[in-house]
Amino acid sequence: MEKLWFDSLPMEFFYGGVVGVTLAPYVGLVRLKFLEEIPVRFKHYESRLKTVKNLGDEVVLYVLHYGKYVKLGSSKASQAFSRMYSQAPIAGMVVSKLVVTGDNVDLESSLERPLANKLSSSLRRFEITTRKKEVETLVNYLISGRTDQERVLNDLRSVSEASWRLLWGVRGSYALTTPPSEYWFTTLIDDESLEILRASKSLRGLPELRKTKCDRRFCRGTLTILHNAICVLCVESKNYVEYCDKVSYNLLIEVE
Repeated sequence: MEKLWFDSLPMEFFYGGVVGVTLAPYVGLVRLKFLEEIPVRFKHYESRLKTVKNLGDEVVLYVLHYGKYVKLGSSKASQAFSRMYSQAPIAGMVVSKLVVTGDNVDLESSLERPLANKLSSSLRRFEITTRKKEVETLVNYLISGRTDQERVLNDLRSVSEASWRLLWGVRGSYALTTPPSEYWFTTLIDDESLEILRASKSLRGLPELRKTKCDRRFCRGTLTILHNAICVLCVESKNYVEYCDKVSYNLLIEVE
């Protein structure tokens, strides 16, 4: 059994922005298709994402837009856009590539949370977090039809550039190496994906799946991956809708 993962493209591919990006999904070496019900067997496997970095590590600090709020995060540079995309944002933008200048640096506690707090004080029109809300918040926003990608990108530029200004010249365990807002993407929010979300009705997520017998043994069902990296698991005629990154970090999967 393997984890779900998405192909990673180099940062340079996103210079100047990519509209409607999709990154190929895989389980192990098996490439999956979007919008198809794929028969799978799976079991729970929880793994915590490490945020501790060491001297010389290259990291990308990024912002993601979810319609009603903005999430700040960081990732290993070589996997940054795969990590950003798998979290199913409406759009994502790089604040800067960083080089870590210390050892055992916890970016979440030393960089992400303090920066989010400062941004929340200076940019009061945005809700800025370091944690995603339940997927229901995003899905309800998407199916409402209110998505305005120009506004979303302008919001991200404001947050990205404010973040860069706050960090520039501040003595810390990292050095900024690229200017803000140059690398970004929007995800593909197509009509077929929206119809699948509307048809899912009750937006159960992985926490609800944990309450079933699937928590204690292997389960069978189908996995549908939408173009914007939302995953739909169907088990015993019930749909469980979740961000694909949460599926990646909580389930081991076998394509049947």
